Amino acid sequence: MAAATLWLTRMSAADKIGQMTQLDISMVLADGCPLRIDDAKLRRQLRVHRLGSLLNSPFSGTEPRCGSSGWNASEWRATVEHVQAAAADEGLPPLIYGIDSVHGASYCRGATLLPQQLGLAASFDESLAAASGWLTGKDSRAAATPWMFAPILGVATHPLWPRVYETFGEDPLLVARMGAAVVEGMQRRGGEGEIPARAAACMKHFVGYSAPRNGHDREGAWLSRRELEQTYLPPFQAAVDAGVQSAMESYQEVNGEPVVGSAALLQGLLRERLGFEGLLVTDWHEVGNLHDFHRVARSPEEAVLLAIGGSSSLDMSMVPTDESFSVLMERLHARGAIDEARLDVSALRVLRLKEWLGLLPPPPAVRPAPWSHSEATVRLVESVGSASDAALAHEAARATVTLLKNAPPCAGPPQQQPLPPLSPEPAPPPSSPGGSNGTGEAEGGAAVGVEECDAYLGEGGGGCGWTERWRCPPTDPGQGDVAADDGTTGFACCCGARMAAWRTSRGVGGDGTVDDERPPMLLPLRPSGEGGSVGRVLVTGPAADSLGRLSGGWTAHWQGTLADDEIRGSRPGAATPTLLEALRAVDGWEVDHLPGCSLPGTAFAVRSSCAQTNSSAELIAAAAAADVVVACLGEDPHTEKPGDLDDLSLDAGQLDLVRLLASAGKPIALVLVTGRPRLLHGVEALPQVNAVLQSFLPGPHGGAALADALLGRFEPSGRLPISWPTAASSLLYPHWHAVTQQCDGSRTCGVAWPFGHGLSYSRLQYGPLLLSSGALPRTGAVNASVAVSNPSSLALNHTVLLFAAADFRRVVPEAQQLKAFRRVLLPAGSSVEVSFTLRADDFRYWGLEERWVVESGDVSLWCDPLLRPKGPLAALGAVTRRRASEGGGMAAARARLYVEGDCRGAGCGAEGWWERDASGERYEIGKYIAHVPGPSPAGVIATSFLAGWLVGLICAGGVWACARRGQASGRGLGEVGKGGGGSSSSLVNTSWSTTLTQRGGEFGSQACMLGAGFKQSHSIGSSMGSAMDAAFRRTCSSGIALGALAQSGSGASLSSVAEYGRPASISGLRTESNLNNRGDDHEAELHCPPELRIDEDKCV
Repeated sequence: MAAATLWLTRMSAADKIGQMTQLDISMVLADGCPLRIDDAKLRRQLRVHRLGSLLNSPFSGTEPRCGSSGWNASEWRATVEHVQAAAADEGLPPLIYGIDSVHGASYCRGATLLPQQLGLAASFDESLAAASGWLTGKDSRAAATPWMFAPILGVATHPLWPRVYETFGEDPLLVARMGAAVVEGMQRRGGEGEIPARAAACMKHFVGYSAPRNGHDREGAWLSRRELEQTYLPPFQAAVDAGVQSAMESYQEVNGEPVVGSAALLQGLLRERLGFEGLLVTDWHEVGNLHDFHRVARSPEEAVLLAIGGSSSLDMSMVPTDESFSVLMERLHARGAIDEARLDVSALRVLRLKEWLGLLPPPPAVRPAPWSHSEATVRLVESVGSASDAALAHEAARATVTLLKNAPPCAGPPQQQPLPPLSPEPAPPPSSPGGSNGTGEAEGGAAVGVEECDAYLGEGGGGCGWTERWRCPPTDPGQGDVAADDGTTGFACCCGARMAAWRTSRGVGGDGTVDDERPPMLLPLRPSGEGGSVGRVLVTGPAADSLGRLSGGWTAHWQGTLADDEIRGSRPGAATPTLLEALRAVDGWEVDHLPGCSLPGTAFAVRSSCAQTNSSAELIAAAAAADVVVACLGEDPHTEKPGDLDDLSLDAGQLDLVRLLASAGKPIALVLVTGRPRLLHGVEALPQVNAVLQSFLPGPHGGAALADALLGRFEPSGRLPISWPTAASSLLYPHWHAVTQQCDGSRTCGVAWPFGHGLSYSRLQYGPLLLSSGALPRTGAVNASVAVSNPSSLALNHTVLLFAAADFRRVVPEAQQLKAFRRVLLPAGSSVEVSFTLRADDFRYWGLEERWVVESGDVSLWCDPLLRPKGPLAALGAVTRRRASEGGGMAAARARLYVEGDCRGAGCGAEGWWERDASGERYEIGKYIAHVPGPSPAGVIATSFLAGWLVGLICAGGVWACARRGQASGRGLGEVGKGGGGSSSSLVNTSWSTTLTQRGGEFGSQACMLGAGFKQSHSIGSSMGSAMDAAFRRTCSSGIALGALAQSGSGASLSSVAEYGRPASISGLRTESNLNNRGDDHEAELHCPPELRIDEDKCV
C-alpha cells in the first residue's frame, strides 16, 4: 500500500480528519429538479472540511424524485466522476462512495435484484451466495459505488425484529459460511481494465444488533460472554478470515454500553480478538447518538471524544447530514485531546481501502480519465441488468423456495365408520405421537398405504378415538405439540393427511410418474390442458400481484417500493412477472383473480391489517368454482424502526381470508412471502390447506420461481434458515436452545416447522450414517458419511444437514446444534455419498473458565431436523424429534460418537483440566478425585500438604493475620486436614511428599496474599473450607492442583483432595490410553470425606 502511505505523509491534520468523515449525498445536491451536484456545496465540503467519503442514494426516501425512481449505472458513474474531479482539483485523493447494496445493487435503476439474505440462506448453497455477492459487486462497481454496506452478519435470535430478512438466519454456522461466501464473491477482482478494479464488502452490524430484548429495532442487547462467543462472533470471525475489507458497528448498546463507544468491543474483541485490520465505520449518526440517543455523553464534543479518543478503533464517522464531526475533531485535536498518531491510524486505513479498490493513484492528485475512455469499463456498465444476470437471479429465487407442507387434496382420511366411544383413559397407538419418516412409512421401514389405513379405520381396526386425548400435533392450533408423528400405522392414518405426515409427494411428480404406494399430494399442480386435474385456479391474497412485496426493504428506496415499474425487468430475457402474471401465462387452465384483501401500501404502516376488498359471498363462490385456490400472503416492505411489530401474528385480515376460503371446501395451496416467520394461528393446519410453499422475499424474480415450483417445473430444495414458531411463548426458541428451555413444563414446545425443514416432490432415501471411528481423538478427525439416493427420473438439488447433541455437559447443553451441511446435486436415479470431517474443536463451547472447552463425552449425530436419537437419552432435549422428512431409510441416518476433550464432567469447572505428568501420560485434575489403587498412602500426602500450607501461611505473616484479612484456601484443605491427617489406607511415595510440602508452602503464601481482598475471615481447619468467592477459586485453582497431585512409579495415584466450595461429584481418573479405548477404563475406588457417603459413584 505504497500510495496510501505516500498520501498520508503529505496530509495535514485537517486532511486526515476529512478522510475520517462521511456525509450523505444530500449535503452536496442542488435544490429542486433536476437532481444534480451543487458545485458550491461540494467545493465547500472539499475545501473546508477535506471530505473523504459520501454515501446513500438521493432516491432513498419513500417516493420518486424529479420524476425518477433512481439513477442507472451510467448516471451514477457520471455523478461520482464529477465528485472525483472536484476532489482532485482540491489536491485531495478520490472519495470512497458507500451504499446499501444488500440484495443486488438495489439503488441502481436497472440492476438485477436478488433474494434478500434470509431467502438466500434457505438455499444452504455457498456457491450461490458467492455468485450473488459477485453480481452485487459487479453492478456496484459499474455504478462507481464500490463500497457495499453488506453482508449483514447478525444471527437472528428474535423473529419479531424487523430486519430478520436481512440476516442469514438463526444458526451461527449457517450465517458464518454464507456470509463468508458473499464476502468472497463481492470482493472478487473485476476484469482487466475495469475501474474500479474491486468492490469492498462491509460486514455489519458489529455486534449483537440482531438480539434486541423486545424484538424492536435499536433495542439494547444483554449478552453474556458465552452468547457472544458461541453465537454472535463466529460469523464476523469467518468474514475476517475471508478477507473482508471493512466493518460497520451497530446502532444499539450491549449490556448498557453503546457499541460505538466501546473500547472493549471495537478494540478488544474486533481488532485484537478477531484480528480485523480493515476500515471500521459507524452506522448512521452513531457518534452523535452518544449524546442525542444513548445519552452517555453530555455534549456532542464529549461524544466525539468518547468515540474517537476512547480507543474504540473507529476510523470513519457516518455523520451524515451536518458538519459537526469535522469541526469538533479539529477542535479536540487543536487542544491535544486527540493526538496526531490517532488520526494517522484511521486515515491510513481509509487510504489503504481506496488503494485496494484501485481508486488511489500516487500523489499528487490528478483528474481521473472519463470512464467512457476505458472499453472494459464501458462493457462493465453495459452488463448491468443483462439476461445472464437475470438467469442467476432466477436461479437464486428458485433456491429460496421451501416446501413446508404437501398433503393429499382432501380434508382427511375417510371416516365413514363411526368412531369407537372414548374410554376414561384411552390407550394410545403403539407409541405416543412423536416422530415419523414423513412418507407414511413406519420407522421399521414398511410403507403405510391406503389399504392399511382403510383397515385401520374400519370395523375392528384401531380407529382414531385416541386422537381426542393425544391430539394430532399441531392440529390443536397454537399448542406447539410434537412436530410430527411417530411412524405408526395409527398416527399415519389418523393424522397423516391433516399433518402432512406423508411428507414427500406421490402420484404426479415433476416427472409425471405415479407412485401407487401413497395418495397423490396437492403439489405439483397439473393443468387439465396437460393431462392433469386442475382446470380452474383462483389466485388471491395481497402478495399475489406485487413485485414489491416479493422484494422487501432496501429495494429502490430505504423502505422498499410498491410501484412495480420501479423494479420490473425490462431488458430481453430479464422479465419479472408477479405470481399472478406467471400463473396466467400457463396454458391449459383458467385463472381467476380476486385480491381478497388489501394492505395499506404505504410506508410506516406495517402493523396495519389487510382490509377485505371482496365480499365474503364473492370469495366463497369463486373458491367453490375453482379446482384449487392459490393464496399468496405477505407483508408490506419495511426495514428498521418502521418495521417494528408488537405482535408476530400475521394480520387478522389475511388469516381471516384463508379461513373464509377454506369454508368453500376446495384445496388451498398457501404461498407465504413474508420477511420473518409470522404466527399463522392454525390456518396452516386447516384441512383444506393441503400445501404450504414459502419463500423469504425472493426478489422480483420470485413470482416466476414460485409459479414454477407450484407447477413442478423444478424440485423445491430450500430449507428453513430459521425456526417457524407456533405461538408467542416460543418466539425466543432457536433450534439450538438449551435443553432446559421448555414451554409449560412440556418437552414438546415450540415450532410449526423447525430449522432445516424442507420437503421435495420426489422421494429421497438416506442410508445409515457411518463413522470412520466411534471415538474422536482430541487432535484427530472422524469422517461421517451418508448415502443419499434419488430414485426419481429428475435431477434435484438437496442439502444434507448434520446435527449433534451432547448427552451431558458441564454447561447446560443445547437440544441440538448444526455441525455441518452440504448441498449436492442428485442426478436422476443416482446415489451420492455425502461426507463430513469432524474434529474435536467442532464440539467446543465457552466454558466456566471464560475460555473454549472441549468436554469429553458422548454425542448423538443425525441428518434430519426432526430426527432425534432414540433410547433413554432421547427425552433430554426440550423437543423430542424423531421424524425423518425425506423418505425411507432415514431413521437409520444417525450415529453415536465419543469425543475426547480437555476435561470431563464435573472436572470442567474452575479445575479439572487434563494435564501431563513427567512420563507424558495424561491425568485429570478433578474435584473430589477417585483413587486408583496403588502403593501410596494418602495420609502422608494430606499431612505433608497441610504442613506445607500452614508453614506458608506463617511465613507470609501468620495464620491469624491471614485469616483475619481474607478467606483461606478452601473447604477442600480443611477436609484434607480432617480426613487425611490421621490413619490412611493408602501409601505415598516419599519424594512426592517432599515436593508437596514445598508446593503447599508456596501455595500457602499465595493464598495469604490473594485472600487480602476478601473482607470475611474464617477460622483455620475445617471451617476454612466454607464456600469461597468464585473469583478466588479461579485464581487459586493452579495452586490447589499443584498441591493435590501425586504420582507413583507404577501409575497415576491421587489422594482425596477437596475442591473449593461445596462437595461435587467424583471424576474418575482417566488416562490417555483408555480415552482411545473406552472399554479399558480403570475401575476407580471412590474415597469421600468423613461427613459424606458414596451414592452411585458420587460423594453426597
